[in-house]
Amino acid sequence: MNAVENNVVDINSNLKPLVDQIGRLRAQIAELSEMDAKLVKELQNAGVEVLEGNFFRVVLSSIKESVGPDWKKIAMKLKPSRQLITANQRVNRVAHVRVNVSVRKGVI
Repeated sequence: MNAVENNVVDINSNLKPLVDQIGRLRAQIAELSEMDAKLVKELQNAGVEVLEGNFFRVVLSSIKESVGPDWKKIAMKLKPSRQLITANQRVNRVAHVRVNVSVRKGVI
């Protein structure tokens, strides 16, 4: 029986290990992502854009932030409805570094 309390479902015991496994995986992913970010930062600080290791090749591409008119601010001066503004929003890409990693040819 699945009892619901405060939007939390007491699931069958055979599914609980799956929940715990997802939690452990997410924790590992967070730790690995942090390690990856530190290593990428080291390459960036060294001024490296393309680097070949023994097995992999890394290419760092700097992506500049997107700049454009603040249409929301302009629209607010024209006093449209909040619903119209919300229905017509978009997300601008922020500055970031794209990292491509590939296996070196003839290595594996």
